[in-house]
Amino acid sequence: MRIEVALFGPLREQVGKAAIEVNIDSGACVDDLLAAIAEPGSSLGASLASSRVAINRSFAKGEEVIMEGDEVAIIPPVSGGSTACAHDSIFNVAETDREMQMLRESLTTGLNAFTGAVCLFEGRVRAENAEDEGELLALEYEVYRPMAGKVMTKLAERAVSRWGILNCSVVHRAGQVMVGELVVVIGVAARHRREAFAACEFLTDSLKADLPVWKRELWASGAAVWVQQIPEQRNCEYEER
Repeated sequence: MRIEVALFGPLREQVGKAAIEVNIDSGACVDDLLAAIAEPGSSLGASLASSRVAINRSFAKGEEVIMEGDEVAIIPPVSGGSTACAHDSIFNVAETDREMQMLRESLTTGLNAFTGAVCLFEGRVRAENAEDEGELLALEYEVYRPMAGKVMTKLAERAVSRWGILNCSVVHRAGQVMVGELVVVIGVAARHRREAFAACEFLTDSLKADLPVWKRELWASGAAVWVQQIPEQRNCEYEER
């Protein structure tokens, strides 16, 4: 059985293409797929230990069987958010700072009449200096959009279940983001401030750990460095399918 496996961020750059094809036996599981990819001579072998596999846009465990036609992706460590609403209203991707600002404004419109508190978190690119690389010029973000919407919906459902929030929404930038510009905005509406604060913190931490988004630092020296989160820091909130 021939499976196409999508690659993202540093893995895509390492291999030089967005997907690879792997031959596995019928009935093979995720562990079998990883073993096939890690065969001697593979350029990905050393990178797989800290990566996860997604099947049909959900994280998969090692024993899960891969079926013909499944959408399979290898997810390297991400860079580090009534029932939940539809994917598009929960998670949006902005390509420019202007689009980001417009989507940010939309997070606080059309609020439920029972809303007593709105918590808004903004993450921006901060200025940095490194001894060897000089000034940080920008960050570059890559987003696995179909899976990101699904991950965000799962996390939103947990926030609704745990704190009874009324709504939440996330906007994340893609592409090159300059110093001072917005990277992510998370909005949470709830009846009371404690629930709004708690849910917003949960979503912020969870998205940093589990949202399939990768960033690369662009330095004045010309260096371009992928930033990967240490595997032990992953959030266990989004593990099961």
